[in-house]
Amino acid sequence: MPTLSEQGYAKTGGDSWHGIVAIRGTPQPVIDALAKAIQDALLSPDVIEKLANVQHFDSFLGPDAFREKIVQERKTYGEVIRKANIKV
Repeated sequence: MPTLSEQGYAKTGGDSWHGIVAIRGTPQPVIDALAKAIQDALLSPDVIEKLANVQHFDSFLGPDAFREKIVQERKTYGEVIRKANIKV
């Protein structure tokens, strides 16, 4: 089976990532407060140590960057799914 890059996609494979999303219409101040709390938690020495112990290294994306990542992932993998005619 050809790799994604061999098929002309910029990605070379799937990334494993986790995120927290809010429902549409959540007030921006609430989103900003949640983003700050999450970023602060990820920067705490205790969390950094625990993540490193399981070979997981965080990379925080703020709300706008995370939204863009989701849009790009849906575009990339939606195209892969359509081209491969994958059905669920």
